Amino acid sequence: MCGVCAGVQIVTPDFLDACGSAGHLLDGKQFTLKDPVCEAAFSTSRGLENVYKLEPALQIVREKGRLLRGFSVFCLPSLSKRTELPELVVAAGGTLLHAAP
Repeated sequence: MCGVCAGVQIVTPDFLDACGSAGHLLDGKQFTLKDPVCEAAFSTSRGLENVYKLEPALQIVREKGRLLRGFSVFCLPSLSKRTELPELVVAAGGTLLHAAP
């Protein structure tokens, strides 16, 4: 999810195997992650009308910038078990506040 927030290309493990075999870094486009089953499940679990698609989401971040750029975010103590939230805030370009504003 941090990669999605940052707009980076996400590749399959086959990319590493191919680079190792070639002896150099390859273009990752042919190894771009495609997972329609998980994209549909993500959409359904969040009540989204349209199916979430990874590649268009990454393209939006690349074109418009990170979603939380310029925003400060404080995670309420009730979310303390969601340890990934601070990392996602930073990956999305936000500033994590350690105390309530």
